[in-house]
This record gives sequence, structure tokens and C-alpha cells, in this order.
Amino acid sequence: MTTYATPDQTATHDQTAKDAQTGAADSARPPSAQIIPFPAKAGPRAKVDSRLHDAPDPQERLARALASLDRALSEQRAAMSGWRESLGELRKATTGLGLSMQRYHRTLGKLGTDVSELHAEALRLERWADDTLAQTAAQTAAQTAAQTPIQTPIQTPAGMAVNGDATLAAGVKAVSRHE
Repeated sequence: MTTYATPDQTATHDQTAKDAQTGAADSARPPSAQIIPFPAKAGPRAKVDSRLHDAPDPQERLARALASLDRALSEQRAAMSGWRESLGELRKATTGLGLSMQRYHRTLGKLGTDVSELHAEALRLERWADDTLAQTAAQTAAQTAAQTPIQTPIQTPAGMAVNGDATLAAGVKAVSRHE
């Protein structure tokens, strides 16, 4: 039977709780409540045993299990069929990607060849330009050395005089620089 604490016993119960916390036990005071244990729980064995007694005919259980297995197998077949279709689509996509990559590789190879040819042509034009500049400089130097010096000063539009011992070509250059 369960006992409940009355208002005048509450102080006693509070003191008992304090004593329990501090470790001091007062054997003169009786406990103010009785602890009731929970009822024992039926174990799993009891549930299995009750299911065995309540179970339908074994043939009916077998039929239900086989029907459940058939449903599971049909779901498995549908899942496998979907998986195979997905694999087929993936195979098509990867084949298309492979072909695209091959075309890209060929295009890059052709572009690399074209760039190499253009680079060789640029180097050839650079050598031609260097040779042409060198020949022009040599011809200009030869012509300048062959000319006689001018004895009279050349007046520039700005009024500057060019020394008489300068060549005509040097005077023209000086005039063009000062304008």
C-alpha cells in the first residue's frame, strides 16, 4: 500500500532528504513513502510463445510468405530492369563523350600543326627582315662614304646652320630632326 506525506510530515520528509544528501541517517524517523516497484515486463520469449499459439495454419503462413517473396522478386526485377536501362543510357553518353574527345583531340592536333607552320613562317620572315635591314644599312653606309662633303652650310627652316663638312644626307637628317 502506498502512503502519502501529509503537510505536517512534509518537514520530516524534507529533513530526511537533506540527511540523505549529507550522508547523515536518522534511524528514529520512519520513511514517509513506500516505493512500489514496476511490474515485471514479459520477456521476448513470452511474446514468441503467444504468437505460436495464436498463429494461423502453417500452410496459410507459408502461402503468405511465398506471396511476399513473389512481390519482393517482382520489385527486384523492376529495379534490375531500371538499372540496366540506366547502364545503357550511361554507355551511350560515355560513347558520345569519347567520340567528342577524339574529335577535340584531332582538332587540337591540326591546330598545333598550323601554329608550328605559322611559327616557322614568322621566323623565316624575321630572318628576311634582319637580312634586308643589314643590306640596306650597308648600302646606305657605302653611299654615304662615297659622297663628297658639302662645303657650304645648309640653312634649315629654323635658321640652324649645318657644318660644311657634313654630307648632304647628314644635313637632311639634321634638318628633319629640328623641324
